[in-house]
Amino acid sequence: DRLKLNRTAIFIVATTSLVVAYVGESAYGLLEAAYEIGLMGLFVPLAMGLAREPRRESPALATMGFGFVAWITHLVLGWDYFIPPLFTAWQVPASLPVVLVEFVLYLWLDRDRG
Repeated sequence: DRLKLNRTAIFIVATTSLVVAYVGESAYGLLEAAYEIGLMGLFVPLAMGLAREPRRESPALATMGFGFVAWITHLVLGWDYFIPPLFTAWQVPASLPVVLVEFVLYLWLDRDRG
């Protein structure tokens, strides 16, 4: 099972990397996308794992999934800002609102059930 999981993860990472490489217009754009996926997908689970003692892994997985979906949506649609059709007056970088939503999502999923 672990070997299949590793092979599947390698395939997903390689496919995603290939898509990002074809979408990028320059080396700077690729570097920007690499830093953005780290911020939008991995920052909240890392910060919360360092700041508090995690009780379950599901909040981390949910926030990573949400961050990846938000990042890939903005990348594919070519949006530089957070949901441009809805927020035309505010030109907020997409990563900031996504990270705030991830913090709330993590705290909501990791709350005590008792």
